[in-house]
Amino acid sequence: MFRGKAGMAASFGPAAGKRREVVDLVGWLPGEDWRPMLAAIGQDESLLMSLRDATTAKGDAHLACMFAQAAGRDCALLSKA
Repeated sequence: MFRGKAGMAASFGPAAGKRREVVDLVGWLPGEDWRPMLAAIGQDESLLMSLRDATTAKGDAHLACMFAQAAGRDCALLSKA
């Protein structure tokens, strides 16, 4: 369902409305399930940074690093984000 933008849009609605719903998934979606989501998110740096921030707040440094890297950012900068 999340392997492409069409599936994500069908699940969460238009891009403008999906951000909050996707970030809310951080609370319960296991880290391994985010890989297919990254394909659907694509290069949406703002969304990736929101996900990074949410996972950092949750205390999941590994997943926060995955989002940072997907946005082309260095994981070493997480503490300075």
